[in-house]
Amino acid sequence: KGPFIIEGMLQGVLGSGFACLFLWLIGNLTKSLLAPNFSIPAYVYFSLLVTGTFLGFLGSYFSVNKYLKY
Repeated sequence: KGPFIIEGMLQGVLGSGFACLFLWLIGNLTKSLLAPNFSIPAYVYFSLLVTGTFLGFLGSYFSVNKYLKY
């Protein structure tokens, strides 16, 4: 079960990492074009990574427990 759960967490980290990258790019674009004082706090990126990892864990945990009994 362990490798599947770790893979789910890794997918959560990668997905949320791409979301953080996209958010950073959009934030910089907004800052340069529309609002020079606009900034996204660091805790937003951190909470996005933690949430993505947790959701990857939960999804893989429930899926693995549904199909593997041991």
